[in-house]
Amino acid sequence: MKISCGLDLLEISRIERVLTKHGERFLARVYTPKEIVTCAKKAESYAGYFAAKEATAKALGTGLMTDGIKFTDIEILKDDKGAPYVALHDAAKTRYLELNGQDIAISITHERSYAAAVCYLLRGD
Repeated sequence: MKISCGLDLLEISRIERVLTKHGERFLARVYTPKEIVTCAKKAESYAGYFAAKEATAKALGTGLMTDGIKFTDIEILKDDKGAPYVALHDAAKTRYLELNGQDIAISITHERSYAAAVCYLLRGD
């Protein structure tokens, strides 16, 4: 078994600026409809989800918008207790299976003007 790790940190103000400039077009490109509902138009939440997507892409050993992986191929959802988890779709799911992925876990945090996320991918190779 191997563990791949991805980490991402970003300023919440970066997402605020993009939301102001590009609004719905940005949201549709980066977030799934479920994520948009969950984030409830809060820049802090969008930033945390963005960081989680980036961290997941890094754990998969690829970037977003490369190897055919789109932002919406990595979906951040919440379980019944409010803990975030990852649902992979299309190219991201294919990559996970290529890596013989066994499990994937994420954690998201916010501190003042920053959002950060870490992703661990357990691989069976």
